[in-house]
Amino acid sequence: MTDFRLWDTAGVNECEGGTVSDRDAMDNLIRLAGSLLKKGGLHLVVHVFELGKIDEDDQKNYNRLGQFAKIKQKGVERVPVILCITKTEEVEPEEWWIDNKKAFDKNGMNYDDTVGVVCNGPGPEIAEEFVEMMIQMKAKSKVDMIKCITKNAIKSTDMEIDEDHLYGVWIPEVIWDGFSKKKEHLPKNLKDIIESIFQKYGLDVEKSSQVEAAVRSL
Repeated sequence: MTDFRLWDTAGVNECEGGTVSDRDAMDNLIRLAGSLLKKGGLHLVVHVFELGKIDEDDQKNYNRLGQFAKIKQKGVERVPVILCITKTEEVEPEEWWIDNKKAFDKNGMNYDDTVGVVCNGPGPEIAEEFVEMMIQMKAKSKVDMIKCITKNAIKSTDMEIDEDHLYGVWIPEVIWDGFSKKKEHLPKNLKDIIESIFQKYGLDVEKSSQVEAAVRSL
């Protein structure tokens, strides 16, 4: 039996109020990176996409989640990224992906694998003759999702994040994105902001000056 530790990225790409600002996403990306640093690294990134056309938010979500795949880990070349397509009740997921893959490629959204799922069980609006079918589809989705994760996740149990890369490259790039990649948007008290974030999420506060300098050099 395989155990999974899942990290919910709520606050990185979307929340109850809609899409997340660059600053809030920056804060939450660093929060999650701090958790990964303490809990043994990252084995797989799952991008959840609701069936339909790719829009600007989907592109932004992919880019933000893709930040995690860039976290350098000792002995690991790269972290795999898979696409989980939801609301596939009325399509054949594999055929849909064949028909739509070019649109994702055109937008620079590349994946190691894909899986289609049905997340919701039968509601009151579903005709009685389709209830059992919906229950079976949801059960199959769970099995397919587990298979896809198991197939693509890095198998090593001895993962270690490269802290030099984390503080020297990854976090500075996340902060740079958080301020819209514009030097004029960087505040004078950037070091204080970094220290506050690091203190909040248990990261090395002594690295704040180094990180600030790396951000300002971008």
